[in-house]
Formats: sequence, C-alpha cells, structure tokens
Amino acid sequence: MASDKIVGSVRRGCDAEYRVLHPRAGALAFAVGSCCGTVNVYIQAPGGDRFELNAAGDRPAVVEIPTAECGEWRVVVSSPKGPEAAAFAVWAGRREGGGADAADSWARFGPNPATRVLNVYYCLPGGGSLLVFDVAGRVVYTHTLAANGSHLEWHLVASNGSPLANGLYLVVVRSAEGQTREVFRLLVQR
Repeated sequence: MASDKIVGSVRRGCDAEYRVLHPRAGALAFAVGSCCGTVNVYIQAPGGDRFELNAAGDRPAVVEIPTAECGEWRVVVSSPKGPEAAAFAVWAGRREGGGADAADSWARFGPNPATRVLNVYYCLPGGGSLLVFDVAGRVVYTHTLAANGSHLEWHLVASNGSPLANGLYLVVVRSAEGQTREVFRLLVQR
C-alpha cells in the first residue's frame, strides 16, 4: 500500500491544514485516530467534494472513496473540544491493485525517534499482536492488540519491565491469523 501519514497535534479551537497527493485516480481511504480529545477532519477532493471524519478517544474513523480523483487533496484537522490540545494521526492510502486497505487493517506508529513513549494506532478487526525485536533478532517486547481497540501507548520497556536501551528496534504488528500487517523501524533516543 502506498500511503501518506500525518502525525501531529492541534490546539482546541484551531485548524491544522495539510496536502496529500493522490497521483492516480482510483481507490483511496482516509483513516483518523486520536489518543485524547476529539478531532474533526475535513477532506476536500481536488474537484471540491468534501468528506468529514470525527474521531474521539479510542474510536478511529475511516472513509473509503472507491473512485477518488487524482490530484492534491486538502486535509484540515480541528479540535473543537476536549483537552487544550489533541494528538492525532491521519493516514491516506491506496492499494496498488485497487481497493483501499486502510479500512481493513492497519497500524501506524509515532513519534520516531521515541524518547519516552511510542503510540501505536491500529485497526485489526480480528485482533493481533505487537512484537518488538532488537537488532540481534531477539523479541524484547510483546503485547496483545484487542480487536475492539485502536491505540496502545507503549512506554519503551521490555517485557521484563526494564527500559529499552538507546538504539534501533524492529516493531511488527501481526494479525490474529498470523499475517504480518506492518513492519516499522524504531529509533529509541532517551
């Protein structure tokens, strides 16, 4: 899947605007998640059509556009209520063979490099697991991802509770069926 990822935060009552390039006409999906507060996302197609997504706390939202036009899409994120600022992640993606897979199952991570915490936003209809490997290939952390969940805040500790050392790690999300859904290189810098 080709995708654009926007991870940021927006102050209550303010807007943050982004542009996403969709180079070829075809299926496109937008997904939005917020770990705190409520965020509203307005998506405007190059031709002017508008789509709206609202995510609150642990409820991500997804819109699929099966025949999206090519060009520059405008994405506006706002936080009308909740804490002073709301952290969010927005993903826009398409599958090379057609059909959007952001709505099927996905996982995204941030920030990278991480200093205290790694946020894992996910949508796994059947659930799954998060596995973290060190550069030697040893599993240093595992966590079960619930089918009804959408966010994990991992405090960069190994399964035995000790803090991870600075360095490079490989983070893998597997579906309940054992398929690797996402692979992510994480840099820990404390």
